[in-house]
Amino acid sequence: EKTMRSLEEEKMQLEEANKKLQASSYQDYLTGLYNYYYFHEILETEYLKATRHASPLSRIMMDVDNFKNINDTLGHPVGDLVLQEMGNRIRETLRRSDIACRYGGEEFVILLPHTNYEGGLDVAKRVKERICGQVYQNGGTPCHITVTLGASSLEEPEVREAEHLVRLADEALLDGKSRGKDCIVLA
Repeated sequence: EKTMRSLEEEKMQLEEANKKLQASSYQDYLTGLYNYYYFHEILETEYLKATRHASPLSRIMMDVDNFKNINDTLGHPVGDLVLQEMGNRIRETLRRSDIACRYGGEEFVILLPHTNYEGGLDVAKRVKERICGQVYQNGGTPCHITVTLGASSLEEPEVREAEHLVRLADEALLDGKSRGKDCIVLA
């Protein structure tokens, strides 16, 4: 009986450890948002749902302007704090149905089901305002950041598959960076 209880307890611990491992496979450890791999899994699913039901879908790509400078001058702990806070502020700004991911480094992506082009622009504005209107500080020098955002939507005639939605938002983001940063550019 003692052995059986011990085995049951170990089984429960193993199941809990498996749940944590599974969650870590699609969640970014620093921001708590989904990660790059999860984004690419869910993108195809959301694209197929949107095209099947003729519902809108938009994507926002966001990059922290001059993030390397933050790490170089204020240190990586402050850079990590900025990323954590950005994750929190993005999450607080979005609907439960929206999907926010840390795409890599200082890049974030937001997938907006049931959101047309105009709605995507509204979300981009709210996210930018929420992030850029705050001071980031870790006991030392305050850090003011700006972000550049690129947005795309299924409404664009060039979007004939999920990856086109990605490419157009990326191109819009690069266009914003070349324009001087701290802006929102629509594909």
